[in-house]
Amino acid sequence: MAQGMGSQDHSSVIQRMAQAARDGSDSRQMTPVKALRLSLARAADTLFGLGLTVATVEQMRVPLAHVGRSLGDAGLLVLLEGDGGARGALCLDSQFLAGLIEVQTTGSVRPGLARPRAATRTDAAMVAPLIDAVLTEFESQLAQEHDAPPPRRFGFGDMVEDLRGLSLCWWPRISTCYASPSIWDRGQKRGVLICSCP
Repeated sequence: MAQGMGSQDHSSVIQRMAQAARDGSDSRQMTPVKALRLSLARAADTLFGLGLTVATVEQMRVPLAHVGRSLGDAGLLVLLEGDGGARGALCLDSQFLAGLIEVQTTGSVRPGLARPRAATRTDAAMVAPLIDAVLTEFESQLAQEHDAPPPRRFGFGDMVEDLRGLSLCWWPRISTCYASPSIWDRGQKRGVLICSCP
């Protein structure tokens, strides 16, 4: 039995590696992974003239029980709203959030780790334009494919205090999560953006 489980785990790892290779090697195909990577970099450059290197993007299908664990409960947690009442969620970890706030208040991203703190509604208002720009560009990139799904037009909805608050207004049975570890301004800070949509 143990051998069978090990073989299944190994096959799963191989499949994920193969998928990652396909996402990175076929320059003609616009995948969600590639679209998010481009959208983050372009939005940061357009809005702030800031270099944002997206190290990688991991795409996962997450069942209900694991959605909260995937998003985390540190940094800024945002409810996304789209057409037809569609909803999603987005989390900026404390370092990603700090980089966004620093560049808007001081003109640059400070080197080193930012001290963790509770996110505020002022923080949310300051990062909302980037979130909207990323999501708009994301759908624009995907629309290049002939079999692209109809746009959902997700955008910033509201800040939520914690995962419990999020669960009161959005809790899908299954969700697609995108985790994007990113490097701000030539390595000054490293942070993670996690987006989850049904």
